[in-house]
Amino acid sequence: MKAVLILILSLCLLACASVRNPEGGPKDTEPPRLLACVPAHNSLNFKGKSIQLLLSEEVAEDNVKIRFLSPVTTCTATAGSKKLKITLDSGFLPNTTYVLSLKGKIKDEREGNRMKDTSIVFSTGPVMDSLVVRATIENMSGKLMNQRLLMLLSNHRKQVFATQTDSMKPIELQGLAPDRYRVMVFQDRNENYSYEEEDGPLWTDSLQADSSLFLKGRLLPQKYKPVKTFKLRKGDTCVVESSNLLKAGENFRQKLIASNKEKTLFWLYPVKKELLYHYSDSLGNAYADTLKPADTDSGRSLPMVPTEKNIHISKEGKSLTIKSLWNWKIFRHPAKLEYTFDSVWTGAAIEKLDYGFSFRANKATTGKLKWRMDTLVLFNQTGMKSDSVRITGDDLENTGTISGEVQYDGTAKMVVELIDTKNEQAGILQGKKFSFRVKPGRYKIQMYLDLDDNGMYTGGNKEALRKAEPLYVMPEMAELKPGWDLENIKIEPGF
Repeated sequence: MKAVLILILSLCLLACASVRNPEGGPKDTEPPRLLACVPAHNSLNFKGKSIQLLLSEEVAEDNVKIRFLSPVTTCTATAGSKKLKITLDSGFLPNTTYVLSLKGKIKDEREGNRMKDTSIVFSTGPVMDSLVVRATIENMSGKLMNQRLLMLLSNHRKQVFATQTDSMKPIELQGLAPDRYRVMVFQDRNENYSYEEEDGPLWTDSLQADSSLFLKGRLLPQKYKPVKTFKLRKGDTCVVESSNLLKAGENFRQKLIASNKEKTLFWLYPVKKELLYHYSDSLGNAYADTLKPADTDSGRSLPMVPTEKNIHISKEGKSLTIKSLWNWKIFRHPAKLEYTFDSVWTGAAIEKLDYGFSFRANKATTGKLKWRMDTLVLFNQTGMKSDSVRITGDDLENTGTISGEVQYDGTAKMVVELIDTKNEQAGILQGKKFSFRVKPGRYKIQMYLDLDDNGMYTGGNKEALRKAEPLYVMPEMAELKPGWDLENIKIEPGF
């Protein structure tokens, strides 16, 4: 009997000692709260080896490498009973101000509720750095970003200071010392605290912070792929082919085959001795190379220039305007062009375009329009070249005008582009005033400052600390209805 009583009492004690989550009851919606921290907020001369947090409830175990601190430091977080221990992999630096940011990092054990924005600032030395950098960030349309953004500031000592925001409030980084910083803001999509091409548009700049600053930036496309050149040879004929648009000296421009926005071909014939050549890419990065005929690749075929083209047809009054556009820049335009609808050839005046040409046919009717020109424009070869297009009823649809003016007081060259729903360029003009004659439809209007005067938009280059050319994309599409004109559009890009 005594043994039975002892067994019952032992089972009762075990049941009392067992800690279990209560069954039923209201759902836990309260996030963890910070009750105490070592080091304390605004404390100086911290000499500890780790950070200790006392929380209002148990938090999830998380031993992965994480970044809680600015300057960016890899840490390991170890959860206990309502406690969290954060240990720096490389230890604390002396005489350094740290900012511990717990926003979105800590969640409770039961429901995964995340702790609200909590920051603790402390110093391992006798001085607390107190400068603050705040920034509002816009997208290409000039609207405030409301996605999660990461701001990184780095100094000459290769220290990286970081903060995040996931709202339209200004992004704020505190605990900085007076210094010169490089700043980058972007969407850190793979959460590695480093900008990569997959992260999309970037705002980058450099600044001297002698006091707290309030900045304004705009995320813009980047372009920083390295240039590769291929030196090809067949006999004594050499070709330099690039993976990017190149600019070279006068001796190269005389031997240029073709170029588009992504590639350049130089035809060097003949090359019988070593040749040193200099060139630069579309971002202005300078390169130099030596061409040795014996070292060039003779296994590949010499490149042929593709002749991919688009033909745009528009009706203006009782005539048709035909635009023939290649994907390669034209270096010799036809001197003579004729067209016909009914076997009677008629001469036409040619309008020269960078990537093609246009002409006007004085007859707006359906059928097969043929034209011939006396020069094969891409290869600088004389001879007749014929082309044709079938005109349909859709091509005879009346066009309308989209026109307006960009509010810009600067002196840089302004370029305005009209983009259709297929993301193809429907028109491009230089200057603040624009007027496009196009078919009814929906169009995107965008504009940029052509600072390098290369005739196209140039993205930024973070490696060279080069900013992208200012770009603005109208948030709303312009819709041109049949029989209507869109006039007096006023655009304020904020350049």
